[in-house]
Amino acid sequence: MQTQKNQLVNNLTFKQSSAKHINIVRVLFHKEFTKIDFSYNSNKIIYIKGTQILINPEIYIETKFTTYDLLSTDIFKKAFFKTDKDIKYFSLLFETIDEDLDCFDIVDPYLNKELFKFNFTDICIPTKNLVSQ
Repeated sequence: MQTQKNQLVNNLTFKQSSAKHINIVRVLFHKEFTKIDFSYNSNKIIYIKGTQILINPEIYIETKFTTYDLLSTDIFKKAFFKTDKDIKYFSLLFETIDEDLDCFDIVDPYLNKELFKFNFTDICIPTKNLVSQ
């Protein structure tokens, strides 16, 4: 990805774990951080009134060359479901990743249950979807 910082990427391609109810909405490449926005769809299988979205604080971005740590998340402000049809949006902030990167993975090192896997692999950045910020 040959771009300047502060680039917003929509319509990424990626492979995900078995948790098909979690999706990447977009990625913002900023000079101070990398922000990844997600959607999380409730359903009858995972919904229990008050169910909370749980994200391992040791989740990280991995590339062929290095890893990038999680800096913060806004998930705890809006993590509870009220119905089995809710959609919640949340963001994870990671360290700034290299601007020449084409693909990366999001890795949760401690997967507990098959249903709640939070791994995304081969997240590729199509340059035609870049939007300057």
